[in-house]
Amino acid sequence: YTSNLFFGFGTADGPGLAALTGLNGYRGKMGCRLYCPIPSRRKPNGNTYYPVLFKPDNYSVQGCDHDDIDI
Repeated sequence: YTSNLFFGFGTADGPGLAALTGLNGYRGKMGCRLYCPIPSRRKPNGNTYYPVLFKPDNYSVQGCDHDDIDI
């Protein structure tokens, strides 16, 4: 008898789903799950990104200092 294991139905919470699909999580620079074009911003010397649409005053973090996002 040979048992063939298969993955039939996959559900998970936020961090688990990111690991399951190979995408970045909700804390990544592109935090949306379905490839939306909204980049996030992070605090200076931080590693967690936040979905901020408006650029804060005197904000100059490399890679996160894009203009305001109009939705």
